[in-house]
Amino acid sequence: MIAKKDKIKLYILTGFLDIIFLIILSLCQLSFYDKGFTIIMLFFHILFYIGLNYNVKQLIDYLHYLIFFSLIAAINLSNIYLLLLTLFLAITIKLLWIYEKRCLLGTVDGRGYDNESEVLILCITIILAYKIGKLH
Repeated sequence: MIAKKDKIKLYILTGFLDIIFLIILSLCQLSFYDKGFTIIMLFFHILFYIGLNYNVKQLIDYLHYLIFFSLIAAINLSNIYLLLLTLFLAITIKLLWIYEKRCLLGTVDGRGYDNESEVLILCITIILAYKIGKLH
């Protein structure tokens, strides 16, 4: 079970992401891919809120894995605000690993991250930063 303190952090982070997703969705002209990505992320977040609220471990575990697939899918985004938001998430995940010395969602194996995850986050961060720099 995820500790109450960790749940609060997760609710705040996810809520912040959702607010920004909704602002981007309502104010920006998005490509089909970008709009689909945003809607899918909002749907996953609804499931995440349900999983956190009702302590549905299996649902949280599946969504935990989907974070990485979502970050990989974000590499194909074209909207700079969505790219910045996903870069923010990748950096935040890394900082939380450093600060907490664990993953807040460490429900799968108790730790929630390993060397492969760290390398993946690093690569995604570099690619997103490069793409943002190229678009700007």
